[in-house]
Amino acid sequence: MPKPTPQQCHALITYYVKSFKQKYGTEPVVNRHAARWGFDSMLQGMPPADAKELLDFYFTTGAGKRHSLDWFFYHYHELQESSTEAEKDRAAREKLRAESAQRAKEWRERGNTGIANN
Repeated sequence: MPKPTPQQCHALITYYVKSFKQKYGTEPVVNRHAARWGFDSMLQGMPPADAKELLDFYFTTGAGKRHSLDWFFYHYHELQESSTEAEKDRAAREKLRAESAQRAKEWRERGNTGIANN
């Protein structure tokens, strides 16, 4: 993974501020120097696009600390795991829905129109 650039880090800070403002209607207080190094550390293990997706996922979760950036830096690995599990769960539910729809279609094709016809 290439070394993160300051521009990538500052772009993620700006993205966080924009997302926070969209969610809460106010701008967060961000120590840009500390946040720059927090994102630098993150980007050593993931591409910027994945970091943005993780920020998006973070803002969909319930947060007792109003989606604090400090909390994000200390727990983003847990968010990655949660995001992966949520995606697996979503895929499994989608598969079940498709299978159920197929079974219902086959059931109707056999001439069944309601529960009384069983």
